[in-house]
Amino acid sequence: MIASGDPIAVALFSEFKQQRMPDWSELSEQHIADILDYLAAGGPDLKPQDERSAETATAAEVQLGRDLFDGAVRFTRGGQPCSSCHTARGSNWPTGGSLGPDLSSAYAEYQDKALTSFLRQPCFRWDPDIAGDLHLTPRESFAVKAFLRQSALPRNGR
Repeated sequence: MIASGDPIAVALFSEFKQQRMPDWSELSEQHIADILDYLAAGGPDLKPQDERSAETATAAEVQLGRDLFDGAVRFTRGGQPCSSCHTARGSNWPTGGSLGPDLSSAYAEYQDKALTSFLRQPCFRWDPDIAGDLHLTPRESFAVKAFLRQSALPRNGR
């Protein structure tokens, strides 16, 4: 197209400092199919599960967050349930721990991005002799965030 003098191709070639697009002839059909699948699934905009907006959570994901918070479901990597230190409306509220603050309004105060960042780190290392990663999985982090969002919603005038 450049050799034929196409004005758009010539302008683009000039604008991008005469950089030629690679032909990627070494890519197999499977590589190409994988790239197309990646792009169809969202490509560069594809985010880890815990970066989803908590507004998109299903009722099952919110319930999982409640169960993780209360300890009815154990965290995959062995961390203590949130209710060991905290309370939140909608959990076994008002029971729960009193070491940390009530998290009922945490979502309203911090929103998705800050909670996602916070939940990626262990809140507290209970036993220094326990080796390993106590971080929440992205699925667990999202579920707890979704539960905290629900906990922050107004309750019939309360």
